[in-house]
Amino acid sequence: MKFRRGIPTLAAALALASFAQCVEAQTYPDKPVTVIVPFAAGGGIDVLARVIASSLQEVSGQSFVVENVPGATGEIGAKKVSGAKPDGYVLLATNDSVATNAAMKREALTVEAKLKPVSGLYTTPLAIAVHPSVPARTFEELIQYLRDAKSDQFYSSCGVGTVQNITAELVKQIAKVKIGHISYKGCGPAMTDGLGGHVPILFNTVPNVLPQAQSGGLRILAVTVPIEATVDGKPIPVLSQIPGFENVKTGVWTGLFAPPGTPDRIVDQINELLAKAKGSAAVIKHIQKVQMTDMPYSKAEFGVFVDAEASKLLQVVVAADIKPEQ
Repeated sequence: MKFRRGIPTLAAALALASFAQCVEAQTYPDKPVTVIVPFAAGGGIDVLARVIASSLQEVSGQSFVVENVPGATGEIGAKKVSGAKPDGYVLLATNDSVATNAAMKREALTVEAKLKPVSGLYTTPLAIAVHPSVPARTFEELIQYLRDAKSDQFYSSCGVGTVQNITAELVKQIAKVKIGHISYKGCGPAMTDGLGGHVPILFNTVPNVLPQAQSGGLRILAVTVPIEATVDGKPIPVLSQIPGFENVKTGVWTGLFAPPGTPDRIVDQINELLAKAKGSAAVIKHIQKVQMTDMPYSKAEFGVFVDAEASKLLQVVVAADIKPEQ
């Protein structure tokens, strides 16, 4: 008799739990959401996160608060999110450092073991540019210039192990040219020395390089992803459309992650809100300004993309023997 009375009690408990989950999914978010950016305030991912967070607040009616947790090339902030409660109220807005950090450690990445992919956000193309003192006016001419150079040549990047550095090394491998690397602690200082002609060959981001190219301070030779902007009324060549460089389609991608174990129903709810937020006038205006392109991946596709990117970057890192700065 006791066993029979326990059956409806168990059924009632299960029904109540199911009802609670449905209510939770329907009411998310019912309190402020923290969006952790694992870099200092003012950088590209920070600005993007704040624009999107503001739009998420408008479409959800709840606060989305950006918190900067910089350090260790994004790893400190990522670990904080990885260890957070998996309920959708702590999210990570980050960039390709998730993949580049794994590559620099010579690790194969399975991102779902560390973070729950929510959605890809946008990709920022890279630009290969030169100071006007460099005679090359096309990418092909730059390669020939490097092959014919009688003295050592150098390029700048935004730091060792960044996608700019890894892309440059990939170009070196394909073109079979010799060129040294000058690493900077950020894209800004690299731009400053590039504009001054001190390190006249740059691998940087399009938003940094484009205004300088349009004003004559630099010359863009190629971009890694097609963009709508022009220089002197002419479209900018795309690296992957140049014979031999078809697979060079790198860029600084950004994405949203949750703690591992976050229920799919919560991730789906976040994506519904995110789709509305990305359609807002403020977000569209910002994306157009910085020449970003959308990443229309589902949560599953985004996870596969991140792992694949890390694998490709790892191959270049190993081949070029790129080592972290001491």
